[in-house]
Formats: sequence, C-alpha cells, structure tokens
Amino acid sequence: MSTLMPCNPAIRYAGSKRKLIPEILKYIPANTQLIVEPFCGSAALSFSQDKDFIINDASEELINFYEVLQFRTDEFINNLKKLDSTLKDKDRYLKMRELDRLPNFLDICSTMDRAVRYYYIIRSGFNGLYRVNSSGYCNTPFGDRCYTTDGPALCAAAEHLREYCNDYCSLQFDDDRILSIVDSPEGTFILIDPPYQDGDDGKHVYQEYTTDKINEEFYVRLDKYLDMLNSKGYKFLLTNTYCRFITERFSRFNVDKVSTKYSIAADGESRGVKFEAFVYN
Repeated sequence: MSTLMPCNPAIRYAGSKRKLIPEILKYIPANTQLIVEPFCGSAALSFSQDKDFIINDASEELINFYEVLQFRTDEFINNLKKLDSTLKDKDRYLKMRELDRLPNFLDICSTMDRAVRYYYIIRSGFNGLYRVNSSGYCNTPFGDRCYTTDGPALCAAAEHLREYCNDYCSLQFDDDRILSIVDSPEGTFILIDPPYQDGDDGKHVYQEYTTDKINEEFYVRLDKYLDMLNSKGYKFLLTNTYCRFITERFSRFNVDKVSTKYSIAADGESRGVKFEAFVYN
C-alpha cells in the first residue's frame, strides 16, 4: 500500500482522484485540519489523509452506502458475501438494478438493501460505474469484470470513516448547510471535483453521476460558489478538464495545467498524457 494512502477508497469510482493525490497534496495548506469534499465520489483525498473530513454528494445512494458501511460494517459485508455467487448472473444484476423503477423503492428497500444494491452494481456493472438517466434511474450496463467482497478492505475503510468522518451530507454542492458544519475557514481545505467539462476537441466526458445537467446554469452556480469561498477565506482547489472553457471561465483565480499518466491499451503498455486544470485561490 502506498505511503500516501493510509486507507484506500471504499469503492472503485469513475473520475476518482486517487491517482492525482500526489499532485493534490501540493495544494493543501500546511495548517489544514479539515477536508471538505462537496462532490465526494470515492472521497479518495479524504481516505488518503489522517485528517477530519466532511463528505457530500448529490447522489443519495452513494452517501447512504458510506453511512451503512461506517455504522453497520459487519452486517453489510455479510450481506455482500451472500451475493458473491451471483456476480456473473446478468438476470440477477438487471433485477437488482431495476429496483429503483418501483414507485415505492425507498419504502420497500431499507438503507441496508440500498447500500448492498449500490455496491453490487458497482462491482458487477460496466467499468465500475453507477450511472443514472434523466429520470434518476440507474442504467449501468452489465459488465464483464466482477470483484468478490474484499472484507478486510471494507473494514479498513469503515474504520477510517469512524475515526475521521465528521459528517455526511447529500445536498447540492452550494447548499449553505454543508459549510454550516464547519467551525471556521481557518484550517479548512475544500476539494471541488465536479463532473468534468467536455474537451476542446469535442470529446464527451462522463457526467452522468446524477440527474444534474452540466450546463450554463451549473457554471453560474459554480462561479458564485467559488467567489463565496474566496471571500470568506476558505482555501479551495477545483479540478476539471484543462480546456479553453475552464481556463477562461476561472481566469480570476490561479489555474495550473497538471499532467497525469493514463493507460491507453488494455494491457497498460501503451500510455499517453492528459491534462487536468487545477483552479485554486
């Protein structure tokens, strides 16, 4: 295990910042005592540090998963192990995935059932995604790679949550209630990792985490959010696609072009470089 990762994230997650942790650490002030992730996803930064943190995500299923993992760890893992034999069963997968189409989904599925379903879909679905359509229904296709329950890793993640997680929220990133939990901007670092902007070449970037649309209205809200954080003295880092739209939109702040290696071929032998925009104050 890397020395940068006292605990690995609890889940595989599209857009995870795990590989960028060494770069992100360069932007965290030395006096940081609390990390806030308004778009937490896999919460790779929070899991990588022995610091208190607050995680938020607009995906209620993701936040419910974290809460169940923390507070009902053994029961959760035991329920997952019962499903390990069905990981390659496409019919079982589709039945599990389509539960959210039921009008009384939240009534018939307990928080435990929902957490197990969420993790099951990430393990059995295509490329570790939990993708939703415009109606909020999960539509991740069945995948061809399956991962059995890693009890020790989940236990370690649960212990990290119990030790360092100050609170969970399932709110819009700019909801005032998130920062109302924070005692002071001093010593607080905010990592803002929203769905990414499409690149200059027109290539679409995966954005279907929730029903939220990444459009002009979203960026107006993001502009106001960053200006508010800056005016109140919060230190932040916004990560996104390095492209003309992002660099021009946030030019009032510092914008760095950060390279990151990624694998092109399935065997990982052919590699290229892509760039991230790091926007910070």
